[in-house]
Amino acid sequence: MMEFLSTVGPKFGWVITGGVVLLFIYVGITNWRSQTKDAQTKENGTDLKANIVDLKFDEHQGLNNHLTAAVTVKYIFRGEEVLAKRGIAFPFIEKEQFFPGAVVNIRVDNKTGKHFYFSDYKTY
Repeated sequence: MMEFLSTVGPKFGWVITGGVVLLFIYVGITNWRSQTKDAQTKENGTDLKANIVDLKFDEHQGLNNHLTAAVTVKYIFRGEEVLAKRGIAFPFIEKEQFFPGAVVNIRVDNKTGKHFYFSDYKTY
């Protein structure tokens, strides 16, 4: 049994390490694509007003003096009503401005109308 474990153990170590490396590569590529879409939307997007439909604050706040939340917004783009969700960070003193029904500024991608970011706040 020990001989089997001493043979297989190092191989599992490499498999686990490779899996973690692949996970980091996947997360990096996903973040890079999202930042690229945000940059394209910044150049070629349309400014709109959106209504907050749902707001879920992060239970484990990681930013000092800022709140983070997952926000679902509703907006009309080219006559079509769109529901979309994205993360946001904003200063703690502006918490009263974020509630269901509040209006926020967003910038929407002209190609699909599905991708957006918050104009006035940090978007995740």
